[in-house]
Amino acid sequence: SCKDSGAWLLQPMRGDVLLLLLAMAAAACSSAPPTHNTPARSRDQPGVETEIVDDNRQIAAIESAVNQYAPAVHTCWAMAAADDFRLDGVVTLKLVLSSELTAASVEVETDEPGDSVLTECLVALWSKVVWPNVFAAGDSIRLPPHSFVSPEQQFVVASAHATSYPLAVDSSGRSNATILIDHKNSGNGAAALSILTLAKGVSIPLHKHIATELLLLLSGSGRMHDNRGMRKPIDIDEWTGVYIPKGAPHSFEVTSETPAVLIQLYTPGGPEQRFKGIDVGATQLVKRGTRGGPRVAIRRATAAQDLPITNGKLKLYFEAESAPNADASMAGLTLDSEAAIMRHRHDSASEILFLIEGSGTLTVTSGGHDSRHDIERFDAIQIPAGVEHAFVSGPSGFKAIQFFTPAGPEQSFKNK
Repeated sequence: SCKDSGAWLLQPMRGDVLLLLLAMAAAACSSAPPTHNTPARSRDQPGVETEIVDDNRQIAAIESAVNQYAPAVHTCWAMAAADDFRLDGVVTLKLVLSSELTAASVEVETDEPGDSVLTECLVALWSKVVWPNVFAAGDSIRLPPHSFVSPEQQFVVASAHATSYPLAVDSSGRSNATILIDHKNSGNGAAALSILTLAKGVSIPLHKHIATELLLLLSGSGRMHDNRGMRKPIDIDEWTGVYIPKGAPHSFEVTSETPAVLIQLYTPGGPEQRFKGIDVGATQLVKRGTRGGPRVAIRRATAAQDLPITNGKLKLYFEAESAPNADASMAGLTLDSEAAIMRHRHDSASEILFLIEGSGTLTVTSGGHDSRHDIERFDAIQIPAGVEHAFVSGPSGFKAIQFFTPAGPEQSFKNK
């Protein structure tokens, strides 16, 4: 009966869903609870009809499945939120069971968020569930509503969930930009983080942005030219950092036999929207530069400043005192196994990280509540200015690229 069913508030697993309300009461009191279209069979005497299984056992089976697959539902949300976290509303699904007691069909009855990635993931998830034999072939199950409320901000995005966009400079389609963080999926317009994969021989023509750009070459090699301060193009190799102030013309050409992979930060965000085909006027092609004006700075890993820190080390590429401007800092951050960074905040700067190796647990305090996020390899993290956070690295440690925008908080490492 309706009074026997309940409602569960499931805490977020990944993606920082504020709540996933699975209202079993609504499902049990809807047009019809799940019932048998054919009588149940006796386990001891196959083919002998017995009385219909009590609906309460079916409701309990649905409740058990909802709880068991809640983490997978959260993963569906995280996949959908990788390009825009503002997913609000109810998704309801109706299943019709096959003879194998899996879904022969899954119908989306309500889709208030209107996100195809979310609904396709939920349909795929529930299509694979094997139901207990309190159900029979042909039974219809109307699942409890999946109700999503978007958070104020999203703090973690997995690169596996992010969208890759082909780059127009490569007609072969082998080059792409994967936007990890922008204002639409984070709620923070202070910075945008992307991964660029550029195929052999790709050449990006001379251009400039209205935002400062930082690059770190993770693999491959290339040639950078700014056509202002550089008399000749400069060859760059793995773990070379590039700081491009706003308004500085620059170009890049891949010289390696293998693709060049770069981590890219814009501050503020905006120029990355062109990867989506959206022209916000943040990037302009340059026919010819002149000497003087903002200049590109290049720093190889061997020239970056090595700083020991508690339970780890920092390789400081660019910081407020030495970068062409103070728009951002960039460093390689390494933490030992199970190293703890105590709760703190940066009042005037956002922190952006991209995890290269290892794992850890991030705790963020927002709106008076703590949320925990398990961080894995290739996850991107954004912490807005003024937001308290803490971190514990995993058993294999933690290695990441760390940005602050504007620069400033990195100075505290220099005093340790």
